[in-house]
Amino acid sequence: MSRPLGQLFASSDILSGEEAMKMRNYCSTAYMDPDRDLKDSYGILFEDGNLTAFQEHFQSRVQHFEGRQYEAAQELFKVKWGPTRIPVYVVLLAFTSINPGLRYYYIAIAEWLVDTAKVPVDGTDISGTTALMHSISQKPYFDPEFAQLMFDAGADINRRDRFGGIAAHDITTVQLLYDHVAHEKAGRALQWFLEHGGTLDIEDGDGISVRRIIASLEGTDRTLKGVVDRVEQQQSGGSNTGSGVTARPTARNSPCPWQEERALSITKQFPRECHDPDARLTNLMIRKFHSRKRNRPASPGTSALPKGVDLGQMLLGKTRK
Repeated sequence: MSRPLGQLFASSDILSGEEAMKMRNYCSTAYMDPDRDLKDSYGILFEDGNLTAFQEHFQSRVQHFEGRQYEAAQELFKVKWGPTRIPVYVVLLAFTSINPGLRYYYIAIAEWLVDTAKVPVDGTDISGTTALMHSISQKPYFDPEFAQLMFDAGADINRRDRFGGIAAHDITTVQLLYDHVAHEKAGRALQWFLEHGGTLDIEDGDGISVRRIIASLEGTDRTLKGVVDRVEQQQSGGSNTGSGVTARPTARNSPCPWQEERALSITKQFPRECHDPDARLTNLMIRKFHSRKRNRPASPGTSALPKGVDLGQMLLGKTRK
């Protein structure tokens, strides 16, 4: 018998079957609403991307802990926002899309948190997904710059989520099986993953590895298989053209929220509402954010969208990086 959601949230084991479905369904409908969820002393600082405000507030927390910066960093590390309990770096990644005119303000905050405040980068949301995993999943993000920042700070490229999957499970689950452009985008993300020490042989909770997913797609598109062959040949020959790093030990931890269905030939189909929820929920956040800002002056550096352009649609589907 499957456990109720409350028990799943409190657990840390790998989910599969009905329990995985239950968690996916929750994560596909729950999302962070900035108006509702960013009301605490840190949360209110995200919208304008003001690094100085973040620095000043963090220093006030250091003073609260009598000069012990480590405790202030751990306090921020443990703060989670919204119903899926998103950690600080994932919120910053989301805001680079919600408010793209301030992208490098958010990048600067992330860099400061990594380099100076020393806030750990391996925080997870309710599903166990880290900022690194989100930034290369290409659903809806493929942000190599943010991913590199997380990786350089120690994020585990092979970290497992609540489904037992790793980032490459999301990358290689190409929903549009006959869409060559979608496969090419996934190929770029997969190459980044492999060149940074990612492995293809970790199985998720249902016993499916990334290598198996890629093999199942060969009949419709060989792009991903070509990426794997090329990178593995380079690595075996000692001519890795990527970062040259090696994989870190796999951490058996937990994300889940936003994963698409596995390739149709090798797994069960999930309800349509579970497909690509990252994209839909980001769109909802964007709409709420911009409707709130419509009647007040824009923050310095904010770039307005051209008339008639829906940022949500720009980020999703056809115009994803």
